[in-house]
Amino acid sequence: MARELPVAGALARRDMIAQDLAVIPTPGHTAGTTSFLWDNCSRRFQFTGDFIRIDHGE
Repeated sequence: MARELPVAGALARRDMIAQDLAVIPTPGHTAGTTSFLWDNCSRRFQFTGDFIRIDHGE
């Protein structure tokens, strides 16, 4: 089971966090909800922030 983490802050606008990765605010049922858009030059993939799992800092 995943553990919950506190929201560190909410984004006001879309921003690039890497050359090929955008973070997009998608407010909805929870505060700080985000989506990510990854462009690998041949395809684009979008996924929600709660889809990401971080284990041991990775």
